Amino acid sequence: MPLPSFDSNSRLLIFAPHPDDESLACGTLLQNAVAAGAAVLVIYVTDGENNPWPQRYLSRRWQLNAADRQGWAKLRRREALAALQVLGVSPENARFLGWPDQGLDQLLESQPAVVLARLRYLTLEWHPTHMVGPDVRDRHRDHSAFGLMLERLFSGAEPFPERIHRWTYVVHGREAGFRRNAEALPQTDRQTEVKRLAIECHRSQLMLSRRRFLGYATRREHFLNVS
Repeated sequence: MPLPSFDSNSRLLIFAPHPDDESLACGTLLQNAVAAGAAVLVIYVTDGENNPWPQRYLSRRWQLNAADRQGWAKLRRREALAALQVLGVSPENARFLGWPDQGLDQLLESQPAVVLARLRYLTLEWHPTHMVGPDVRDRHRDHSAFGLMLERLFSGAEPFPERIHRWTYVVHGREAGFRRNAEALPQTDRQTEVKRLAIECHRSQLMLSRRRFLGYATRREHFLNVS
């Protein structure tokens, strides 16, 4: 199965390191799953709260405190839920773990057993047929760290009771090894427009990077099968 394909019996689990990755990396994929009648769950690993430059721009303040970050996290959660609705996914089909933004590598290093046990529980609870998450070669530290978490989860001694078809994606960077082996997902003009509308829900991220973010709408999504 080189690319994810769905029917009404499919159960898709998507891991998004930050609010916005669901649209940037999987906006077309999610539309395909919804159109096929698949069950969908999107798990946001962090709230993207450690995002200082847009926060400073919006607040017109240089110093940011814990309350500022908490408020930003709530804003980004709202943006993520709005984007999911544009893509046809109900807010009830999203979960937020609230793990530390820009700190997933330290979390894995300091609490590996806890992290992997939590991910295993979430996976078994949802019992997906399809799983999509970041690739370890993504240049963003949170993406690569979470990709490593998934690699360790599925290379552990305790197997999963049912086979899960798995794919990875890259948002940041154009890593040659990934691109060489990944498959591009076909995307219609209508899907491109819906994806653009979903990306526009992440207004906090568009303030300083509008052109770059909206460029993802026309960039075809690539997925690497690792199952």
